[in-house]
Amino acid sequence: MLPHLHRIFIVCVALLLMAPKGLTADVIHLQSFGLHVHGVGNGNPWPTVPFGFIRLWDSNTTWREIEPEKGVWRFEVLDRYVTLSEANGVKILLTLGQTPAWAAADPSSASPYAPGASSPPRNLDDWRDYVMKLAIRYKGRIRHWDVWNEINVRHFWSGDFATMVRMEQIATTVLKGVDPDNFVLTPSIQGGAYGMLAKYFKAGGGRYADGVSYHFYAPKDEPEAVAERITNVWKVMQRCGLGHKPLWNTEMGWLLANSDGSLGRRQRPAWRNWRKVGYNEAAGFVMRAYIVNMANGIENIFWYAWNNSAMGLAEKRGKIPKPAAEGYTHTVAWLKDAILLDMIEHQGVWQCHLQREGQVQYIVWSQKTRNYVVPDQWDVHHKTSIGGDTIVIDPQRNIFLGPEPVLLH
Repeated sequence: MLPHLHRIFIVCVALLLMAPKGLTADVIHLQSFGLHVHGVGNGNPWPTVPFGFIRLWDSNTTWREIEPEKGVWRFEVLDRYVTLSEANGVKILLTLGQTPAWAAADPSSASPYAPGASSPPRNLDDWRDYVMKLAIRYKGRIRHWDVWNEINVRHFWSGDFATMVRMEQIATTVLKGVDPDNFVLTPSIQGGAYGMLAKYFKAGGGRYADGVSYHFYAPKDEPEAVAERITNVWKVMQRCGLGHKPLWNTEMGWLLANSDGSLGRRQRPAWRNWRKVGYNEAAGFVMRAYIVNMANGIENIFWYAWNNSAMGLAEKRGKIPKPAAEGYTHTVAWLKDAILLDMIEHQGVWQCHLQREGQVQYIVWSQKTRNYVVPDQWDVHHKTSIGGDTIVIDPQRNIFLGPEPVLLH
């Protein structure tokens, strides 16, 4: 982020001018908090933290795994995810694709999963049949759908945007034909690829879907840097006539160290330039990421992932929650059932203004440690930390601030 943008005010009115959605007076619900969870369909434990949505990606539930041969269906893993999600009151966002080799126009196209998985289908009737099969089987059980994953990354999508627009149209028509209550998101784009997003919209994408899916990664930066990225996407949506649709962050995350300081056994070369968030530091980091997203008009946010070895809120395949999980849990506790009225950054302090059942509260933090005088007009008298400790604010209204947010009430 440019230095002068790092200290801008992010106020409600400004957000509404920049982004047609922006902040609203809506109460924040549990379903705004989403997670990716790996391997649950194959025996990994269900998360111990509260969440309202699960996005199925890297979950062994792609098209090539569900229909490995034409007309041969394997629903066992997806069925387990659906059953467990229902039992825990969690909604499902199912990401469609990737293409099985038998259906691929280019069975040799590069993919991290299997050759051909990034290819468009050779015959779009196969795509239609696949979507129809899922829509009928899971009618009323899965109602949120993500057309494709990261179409600006070639090893996830090697086709052209015109084909993907047609696939968005087919998927939306089929899903809503089976159940009008189905909600369809555009195929996601990740990173700073705003030009690619505009190109997809100009090709006709987004006009069929109910909302826009984007992956707001900022792996080298602090969570506050995401605000500029979200604003840029809102601007593209507005220019392309889609600013009235909701924007979902269907994938975000940072490198979160495990208890031994590692990032798991499989290191990637790109990680050398990424920000590595310390084991204990991660609690505040995760909280700030969710707050910044919500303050910039994101309706649903999905962390990647609960049990990822390098970016997870828990380690040991999800069996041992990390401090990051504690930060996430307190984010839910502090924001759920509240109305987020505004958020500003002023003189290095981020101030998030909440209202809950008529009571005014504030979440505040600073990227650098400092003393801070709580404004008298806030009429708050207690400070609660992420760890749950609550103290009375002294008569001089002085508190200590750092990168770990505190709740003033």
